[in-house]
Amino acid sequence: AGALLLGLYAGICTNPEYAARYDFTVPENFALTAIALNCGVYTFDEELPDWEKSSCLLKAFLPQGGTKEELENIDVLNRITDVYPPVFCMTSVRDFMKAQAPLLAAKLLENNVPFVFRVFGDKVNMLGHVFHCDIKTVDAAQCNDAECDFFREFCF
Repeated sequence: AGALLLGLYAGICTNPEYAARYDFTVPENFALTAIALNCGVYTFDEELPDWEKSSCLLKAFLPQGGTKEELENIDVLNRITDVYPPVFCMTSVRDFMKAQAPLLAAKLLENNVPFVFRVFGDKVNMLGHVFHCDIKTVDAAQCNDAECDFFREFCF
C-alpha cells in the first residue's frame, strides 16, 4: 500500500493534470527530492481479481468495483512525467509483486527520471515481499543501507 500511495502522491506533486482531479492542493513550496518505492504495485488492469478489488485499501479507491476509469486513476505509471522525483525501486526474488518493478523502471527510463532498480535475494536466499522491514536481518540492513545511500545522493 505504501508504494502505491507514495507513487500516486508523487504524481499529484509533479503532474498538474493529475492533481486537478483532487480537491486538495500540494503545500506551497513543497517538492519531493527523491522517493523510495519498495515491493509495490504500480499499475492495475480490469483483470484484477475480485478478492484484490475488495481489499480494504482498494475499496476506498474503487467505490464502483474497479471500473476502467477507477483503475486508470490509481495507475502510478500513468502519472510519471519528466519532473517526477528520483526513485529508489526495489523488490525481491519471492516478492509476489516483483513483476511490477520492471514496469516502473521502464516508465522511469522512458521519462528520463533518475532511478535505482534493485532485486534482492537469489536462488539460495529467497527473500519475500517487504523483507527489508525485518531490520534484524543482514538482508534488510543491506537493502536499507542501499536505500539510504540513494537518499544521500539526492537529498544532502
